[in-house]
Amino acid sequence: MICQKELTIRCAPSVLAQIFTNMIMNSIIHGFEDMEKGEIKIDVSQLDDQLVIDYADNGKGLSSDALEKHFEAFYTTKRGKGGSGLGTHIMFNLVTQTLKGKIDAISAPNEGLQYKIRIPM
Repeated sequence: MICQKELTIRCAPSVLAQIFTNMIMNSIIHGFEDMEKGEIKIDVSQLDDQLVIDYADNGKGLSSDALEKHFEAFYTTKRGKGGSGLGTHIMFNLVTQTLKGKIDAISAPNEGLQYKIRIPM
């Protein structure tokens, strides 16, 4: 993880903790399925008046169909296997509604998954 030393943001810490937990758990449960070793890179910085979080894993990635539905409530590739389909939906709502930010997901099959999050400071 790379993070600027003097970076300060004021918000409920549980909100950021939930966002990071959901991203990491999705990488572990979905992205790294059937992989021996996965890698996650997190870069946190400030750009002008925004907190910038760039998150990327080297997992199996998503099809364009799955990527379109990625933040929808109850969408999961693990239906009947413990997936509720709420993790990314909750993450989306925390970023966009609670923190008034923006989140984008970028992925392709076998190319991992990347989240770009921008939150006003």
